[in-house]
Amino acid sequence: IMITIGNIFATDPTEFDEVWVICFSVDKIQEIFAIENVRHVPELAPREELFRIYRTLVHENRWNKSSFEKYYVPRFLKDIQDSSSIKLLKQLVCLSKEKEIRLACFCTDEHLCHRSIVAGILFHMGADIQCEEEYHVYRIDT
Repeated sequence: IMITIGNIFATDPTEFDEVWVICFSVDKIQEIFAIENVRHVPELAPREELFRIYRTLVHENRWNKSSFEKYYVPRFLKDIQDSSSIKLLKQLVCLSKEKEIRLACFCTDEHLCHRSIVAGILFHMGADIQCEEEYHVYRIDT
């Protein structure tokens, strides 16, 4: 019983009680939402403006650990802190004690992905979550 994070294409929904797809947009995989235990949760994804910044950095070949830490992480933490996402995070903390939950998105490099930030936040909120120790630096005030 716990939360794990991963790439949506490496996630088999039948292995989890719930799969939360924490992506800004899911146009490419609409068919996955026909599966009962899969839900789209954009409140835990980067907001549209941050997503555009991310895409620009990728297209300019400037997306790396430095740009992730300097531009992306502070903005994502602020957006999560200033939103209704707190309620969903608290819900996930409770669910982590009862169910197998997968938080998934499209990113192939978990270390440069918002799901690593969400994992760190959930860890500090008391969730049962499996994640890299380096993600423990990510936190918000709740």
